[in-house]
Parts: sequence; structure tokens; C-alpha cells
Amino acid sequence: LESNDAEHTVFKLLVLLVNLTKAQEVAFYAIDYPNDSLICYFGPKGAIGMTLPFSTHPLLAAAVKSRKIIRRADTEVRMQNKQFDDAVGISTRASMVAPLHDHRGNVK
Repeated sequence: LESNDAEHTVFKLLVLLVNLTKAQEVAFYAIDYPNDSLICYFGPKGAIGMTLPFSTHPLLAAAVKSRKIIRRADTEVRMQNKQFDDAVGISTRASMVAPLHDHRGNVK
């Protein structure tokens, strides 16, 4: 896929997720393994380009490491990230994180 095609596809996926889950916001992160962080590539205005170290967002880190969908009700990991909430202008009350992985099971 060309870059614009891939971006359009991810955007359509995010819109679909918002509609299906009735979520207030949906974001798409890519893993920056050398820096143990995640970079927001698509999502709410104010969050795009934001880098979140795994240490500041344990729920995202747990989903990446477990390679499983994690819902806030499934874990006692503190999931709120004040930096993200402040940038987007929301107060996270519930969350679901679903890691995407390739055919080998590597989280991307």
C-alpha cells in the first residue's frame, strides 16, 4: 500500500471502531522498541505524534507484552495516562487495548 492508502485504511478502521464500540475516542499507536515507547499515529487532535513511554501507560505496555486484548475490567493495572487525557481534553474512565500483530505473532 502507498502511504496515503495505508493512512486512509487506518482512518477508516478507527471510524469503524468508534461506531462499533461507541467509544469517545480511538487512537492508533506504533511501537518504538528501541525507546520502549509508543507513538500515536492516528487519533484525536492533540494526541497525534505524542510519544508515550511504556512506563507511563502500563495498560498499553501490558497489551503489547501479553499480545492480548485487555479491558480495564480485566486488570488492576492503572490505565489512565494524564498526558494523553490532557492533550485530548478527556478524562479516561474505561479502556480497551487491542495489539495488532503480524502473521508471526510479532506485535507491530
